[in-house]
Amino acid sequence: MLKNKFLSTGIILLFTITVSYAAQIEGLWQVNRSNDVVEIRSTPEGIKARLTNNNKWDYYESIGKQIYEDRRGNRYYVKTRDRITWESRDGRRVLNLEKTRGNFSERSGRNDYNYNNTGRNNHVCTSSCGASCVHRANTFDNSLSGTWTNRWKNMIAYVEYDGYNLRMKTNKGRKWTTYRRTSARKLKFEDKFGNRIRIKSNGELEWKRSDGRREIEFRKRYY
Repeated sequence: MLKNKFLSTGIILLFTITVSYAAQIEGLWQVNRSNDVVEIRSTPEGIKARLTNNNKWDYYESIGKQIYEDRRGNRYYVKTRDRITWESRDGRRVLNLEKTRGNFSERSGRNDYNYNNTGRNNHVCTSSCGASCVHRANTFDNSLSGTWTNRWKNMIAYVEYDGYNLRMKTNKGRKWTTYRRTSARKLKFEDKFGNRIRIKSNGELEWKRSDGRREIEFRKRYY
């Protein structure tokens, strides 16, 4: 009886330690020398990871202190609280990642990328940013969501943005189209057909067809 009690306590303690280690690396990680951002969440067995422009999660089991391995043998190594490394099974591919400083919401599982009240993305801070980096204090501002218009073409675009995906429909159609973010530092989005949206430096929303033959610019309507 006592032995079983100790065994149960040990299992609970091991589970708690595993989850605790995994929780330390929850959040968003910028791949060095790339615009790719990886989202990591803790699981009962270890962690799960995905690129922020991809819905597919890869699951990694904890196999040692701060080492996580998927079923193909690829591994994440936790170097520090701000730096991790992903390594392929054969060791030929190695990626270094740094923790971003965006506001990561555990409830939503999304990152609220920082951008100012013009709707332009400012920056995604990493540990390489200095303490005086003015972008650290920025907060998520949902100024992309709302109604955008192009009065010359008599078009109205309705936009919903959650900090990760952007949905849009116009007064010319009934269906919503989802555009996934394609850049960590700029507000650029693309749907499954290759049509693109970007927020220009002057605050306009530019929609461009995949073949480049049609381009529409919208301005935000403020009531």
